Amino acid sequence: MFNILIISHGSVAKGFYDTAEMIIGDVEGVRFAGIQPGESIENFGERLIRLTDEIYIDDGLLVLVDLYGGTPSNVSIIKLLNRYEKIQLISGLNLPILLEALGSRNFMSLDDATDNLINIGKDGIKNINYVLNERKIHDDDE
Repeated sequence: MFNILIISHGSVAKGFYDTAEMIIGDVEGVRFAGIQPGESIENFGERLIRLTDEIYIDDGLLVLVDLYGGTPSNVSIIKLLNRYEKIQLISGLNLPILLEALGSRNFMSLDDATDNLINIGKDGIKNINYVLNERKIHDDDE
């Protein structure tokens, strides 16, 4: 089982953590951090290292970041990728990715889960108007 670190701008990471707990209950082995307005990059980087040191395990660590190219993502790349042996970073965090990661980490390796999570994240993006319209057309045909 790998652990999970959720990283974002502001309080987004905490919101995802709280929402996951609301849906599935206690989420062990998960931490979150968000860079706060006015916080220095150095301070944020130190916080990430401390959090990662706390939850990094032999099975690895999945780091979910909100936005590729943003400060949380860039600091994660610089501070974490070369520091730990078994770590995967995925950007574009969304709730389907987080929930799938929590549900699959007991039976999938970190490496196997990574590709699956990216597909889950993409599949979670829907044009709901289109989906409902397609259902209506299908229902009308029957």
